[in-house]
Amino acid sequence: MLLEFKVNGVVHRLETTPDRRLIDILRDDLNLTGTKEGCGEGECGACTVVVDGKAMHSCLILAIALQGREVITIEGLEESGELSIIQRAFLEEIAVQCGYCTAGMIMSTKALLLNNPNPTEEEIKIALSGNICRCSGYVQILNAVKRSSKEIYNQLNLGGPIVNFNGALCHIPSKPEWDGRYHITLDTELVLDLVAFNKTLPVDYLMVEGTELMYSNIAELPDSLSYPQKTQAMWKEFAGLDFSGNTPNHVLALAYAKAVAGRNIKLQPIQRQGAGYHSVDKNVDFASATALRQHQRDKDFLERFMPSVILFEQASKVSWDDYFPLLRYQILSNPDLTTIYQVNQEMAVRIKEATKIAQSVEELVEAVATKRYTKARVRRLLTYILVQARESDLQEAIHVLGFTEKGRQHLKSLKEHVLLVSRIGKEPWDAMTQKADQIYQLGNPSIAEQNFGRVPIRIETN
Repeated sequence: MLLEFKVNGVVHRLETTPDRRLIDILRDDLNLTGTKEGCGEGECGACTVVVDGKAMHSCLILAIALQGREVITIEGLEESGELSIIQRAFLEEIAVQCGYCTAGMIMSTKALLLNNPNPTEEEIKIALSGNICRCSGYVQILNAVKRSSKEIYNQLNLGGPIVNFNGALCHIPSKPEWDGRYHITLDTELVLDLVAFNKTLPVDYLMVEGTELMYSNIAELPDSLSYPQKTQAMWKEFAGLDFSGNTPNHVLALAYAKAVAGRNIKLQPIQRQGAGYHSVDKNVDFASATALRQHQRDKDFLERFMPSVILFEQASKVSWDDYFPLLRYQILSNPDLTTIYQVNQEMAVRIKEATKIAQSVEELVEAVATKRYTKARVRRLLTYILVQARESDLQEAIHVLGFTEKGRQHLKSLKEHVLLVSRIGKEPWDAMTQKADQIYQLGNPSIAEQNFGRVPIRIETN
């Protein structure tokens, strides 16, 4: 194959085999020997390079995956013939002992500071978790990264602290009582929501520049809050939206509101009746889906809330644990989980490590979830990993599930402007839907295909 990719700013075209490793190409073909091979299995991190802004183990990357990508090695860090800030910091903090792992450590630091020049100590440890120092010089290495961060941060000269949201930089305008140590983390989805709402809500103090810089005046939130609680506090601060509770329905409602922002569509909220979202209480007028799943062997209970218990009993059932062996395989065999939709570097590391000890999906979820990353979000990411969903796989067409006569007229008016799909055939518009169906069937051989040939439900009245 003819491989064309960029290394340290220079375009290279090489004839090679698809299964050649990046480390071999760098060392043998391009004479870039600063990248060292240690374990050859992606465990030690000595061979780390930066690929498209991400730290990656070059011993695990094959030539076929390099087409059109940009690679930075340790040789590419020098600035006008001088050592870079990161390289100098490692020397000055005596973070170099035998030196074999140092290039990989420096490249992991480079990837971290490219995306977040003001990381917390915990974020530094996570970023370096894929690198092993056999001389045990981790204290000096941490000091070197902190020193690099401080110098790079000062060079930005923004006049105020930087906040990280999943790799993008947010700048909080300077206030007298704030200093360079001020640090909070915003979720990407929240930032994008705020950008969307800025069109219709009086969020005067929100400005985004190229989706990379965000200015806000949000106050620091206590670490004791969970991620949903922080999200709610931020929404109250930014947009005056005050809602209580930590249920996923609030997140879903905000997603709906974002989708219709500026479209002259009025949403009609309906107050939830009966049990709460996660409640397992039986003594209610309306049971939650969680309660129905928890008490599915209690026929008397099911009959109070289900239109047909017989259909439920006869239906083919699966649980997450039916897919655990396949999920575990997908995690362990993927050298770069960040290629999966919505999986960032931090979550990739946490999921990889937790998979080594977890004996079930629930144990995996418990081990990965944090105050920031809720269990619901972790389960969503695991689903993406199970079906190997990548952003390029996601279609922009709208799959119509059903409509009334009034809805049919509306869809007709949109036909020329929006791609609408009403039926998934032998050649589906969305290959991901078909793949997800097939993987779902692996959990129980009696499960029928879910989507093939299905047509929208049509209701004649409005």
